[in-house]
Amino acid sequence: MVATSGSADTTEHAHIEVVKDPARSGNGQDYEAQICRYLDRLNKLSSFDLATALRDAHVDFRALFNIDLLETEIPVLTKTISSSDQLLSEVETVASLSGTRHLVDYFALAKEIVDGQHPTSPKPYRTGLCSQNVVFHLTRDPSYKQMLVDDVALLYKLPDLQAALGDYLQRVHGTSGPPFTGVIGGRRFSAPDCDLPFTKLEIWNRVYLQSKSYHYPHSICPMQTINVFPPSTITNFASGDTVIANLDSRHEWPHSGLQGALNLILPSE
Repeated sequence: MVATSGSADTTEHAHIEVVKDPARSGNGQDYEAQICRYLDRLNKLSSFDLATALRDAHVDFRALFNIDLLETEIPVLTKTISSSDQLLSEVETVASLSGTRHLVDYFALAKEIVDGQHPTSPKPYRTGLCSQNVVFHLTRDPSYKQMLVDDVALLYKLPDLQAALGDYLQRVHGTSGPPFTGVIGGRRFSAPDCDLPFTKLEIWNRVYLQSKSYHYPHSICPMQTINVFPPSTITNFASGDTVIANLDSRHEWPHSGLQGALNLILPSE
């Protein structure tokens, strides 16, 4: 479960629509140019959608300027329209004119992958269930490709990384109890130099999580982006977003609420 906060402030909402959302749709380069291109294309799509909806509703503004209409033209709506709200109520646009992006159902996508409906999906799969009510999604390309385990431990300042990976494999295979990988921390079972069936890792600095609504458990929530970056000269202890993780397999969000063994992961200052 991801702890987030929102604001109904008009300026903040506008900042999200005209800056944040367009920036997320780009490739992280030339922000200004890509944002302007995004907004320009969105405006053209909205204008085209509105124009076709007006024509389908038989609304023709040329009658206001005494322009003669051809006999072959579609009939003109004779109802008097005196406001924009009334005009929009008379037409049916194909898409929302607000620019809100479609809510992707990653739960359905994860099920399709498991059912084999996407045989060309890269492996390991980039989308999958963390639990019954939480799904994760990764981009196709990792942030760091094929890094040695020792190099990853040095980059993220994790001296016990190799032992932690050994413990993870034990939990996956159930060699130290029932298979359960949700436990974070605790006493290490593996030695610091334990043998691993691999020597390299792929690292993602960003993961997308989608959960279900607390009050309406069958409704999915918008995807939340979780960023985690390694230590640097600016942030000595790395940086990341705030996350609340449940470590107790007997409880599950959203049915259990904030119950179980909770771990609050705070971003570094």
